[in-house]
Amino acid sequence: MTFKKSNLVKQYFFLRHFFSRDILRRSSETLRSAVSFHGAQQGATTHNSRATTHKHWTAGGGGRLLKLIHRLHHPGDSAWAQWARTGLDLANLTGRDAVGAHWDALRNLLPFYRCITSVVLGDGRATSFWDDHWHGSGTLASTFPSLASHVAESGASVSDTKRQGVRAQLVPRLSRQAAAELTQVEDILDRLQLSNEPDDRLCPLIR
Repeated sequence: MTFKKSNLVKQYFFLRHFFSRDILRRSSETLRSAVSFHGAQQGATTHNSRATTHKHWTAGGGGRLLKLIHRLHHPGDSAWAQWARTGLDLANLTGRDAVGAHWDALRNLLPFYRCITSVVLGDGRATSFWDDHWHGSGTLASTFPSLASHVAESGASVSDTKRQGVRAQLVPRLSRQAAAELTQVEDILDRLQLSNEPDDRLCPLIR
């Protein structure tokens, strides 16, 4: 899946504006937790290294946190990312150990991270069925808004939805438009073939 260059530029400046004017106003507790979280990822244990991390995080704004989310999808040789992925639902950044202000800060950025990323599906486990860009030119939530408004519990991955079916996520009564969209979404699911490989998350704005 590809994005138009002009759209990427608009998204980039929107994110810069958002990070500089909103995220940097978060409570000092959230900021300290986020900095500590980033410091742990970098192995920063001394007072000076934590101060440096604080300075870099403030200068980079929420972009630092976006990079942490991206690192979770591309752990490479990062010991932190490999550890954090244990028991973590990558589609929604939820899990038994994914608690605290630092994880809340990351989850708050998920809508923006999803806006600037696309996914080449593998096993579908790390991809949100409704909110990630993995099919067509948009998310399924934006392509099928009536049906998405009838989802009782959002957050299912592509893998879960393929296994359980989309009807398991819906309220009992559907509008006429939602029922029509359901037929289309079930057709997409029927034709969907997953593999044993992990999903590949692509982002041209994060290196």
